[in-house]
Amino acid sequence: MEWLELVLYSVPALLVMGTAYLVLQQQGKQQHEKVQLELRAQQGQHTLPIRLQAYERLALFLERSEFNNLIPRIRDADMTASELQYALITAIRSEYEHNLTQQIYISANLWRSIAICKDEMIKTINLVAATMKEDATGNELSRALFQYVIDSEEPMPTQKVLAYLKQEAAQHF
Repeated sequence: MEWLELVLYSVPALLVMGTAYLVLQQQGKQQHEKVQLELRAQQGQHTLPIRLQAYERLALFLERSEFNNLIPRIRDADMTASELQYALITAIRSEYEHNLTQQIYISANLWRSIAICKDEMIKTINLVAATMKEDATGNELSRALFQYVIDSEEPMPTQKVLAYLKQEAAQHF
């Protein structure tokens, strides 16, 4: 009889304790999630301006790497084609290296696209320069690069990546 009474009193007590434990555990988990959300919101307030600045800087890099912006800024009237080729490539690489740290604020896919874009622009300069005569002037290389852009059926890599950058940046709003 004592065992039966012990079981009859113990089972409901154990059920109440188990239920209370589960309820308290669930409340603790919800409280933890709430604190995590508040922390993320606070971090977002601090990191969003930095991330937007990274998007701005990378957009500027892409714009400055376009031939219609790059060539007038770099070309000197008495440059040879090979001198201009070297100066254009150096300018693109320098701008890219100046913005290396921005990759921590954007997606890996966007950064990879920017790196590929840089390589494509340099490749285009080298391909067009390879078609030039050995004694070609910088003006002739400039015209050939502009003609390449005009004749190209595809948008320049900078335009494709800039569209992708804008799309990713818009996701933050």
